[in-house]
Amino acid sequence: MTKYSTLSDRELIELIKTSDKSAFTEFFNRYKGILYLQAFTISKDNEEARDVVQEMFLNIWETRRRLTVPVSVKAYLHKSVRHKIIDGIRHKKTIMSYLDSVKAYEDEGTKPLDESYIDKETVALFYMVLNSLPPKMRKILELSRLDGLSHQEIAEKLNISKHTVKKQVQYALRKINIKLSLRLLSFLFL
Repeated sequence: MTKYSTLSDRELIELIKTSDKSAFTEFFNRYKGILYLQAFTISKDNEEARDVVQEMFLNIWETRRRLTVPVSVKAYLHKSVRHKIIDGIRHKKTIMSYLDSVKAYEDEGTKPLDESYIDKETVALFYMVLNSLPPKMRKILELSRLDGLSHQEIAEKLNISKHTVKKQVQYALRKINIKLSLRLLSFLFL
């Protein structure tokens, strides 16, 4: 029987490629702590750091058969975490800018400054996606992004945990971003 803790990273990856769950568990346990610390140092958010590390390892497992062994596994993992955090920050800024434009459009009844980015069809698509969300999630997103309440205020108002509010907002924004990204791609190909 193989003692996984004595194996090198490269050997573990080769075993992971064969769907060896014990090798994956050893690999995960070997790096989860240090990668979490790195993610937390960049994001300053405990839950986001945990989510990034879990998503990264989930991606490794899901793509295990196509894995290639990088020269430095450690460097590869650290670079992946850094990029995931940076991508998350960019994504949040884009969504916030978009939602601010939608709110301005709604509040003032005028077009936002960047008319090519937000038009009536895009606003309609936003509300279509918003209305397709489960009722509780939709309510949380509306309170957060359209009414400007903090996660704590929403948690108190709806009598739920702040963690639940945060997760619901993240999931809703992810869904909206996917739909809007597909719409923007369709414009590029027209």
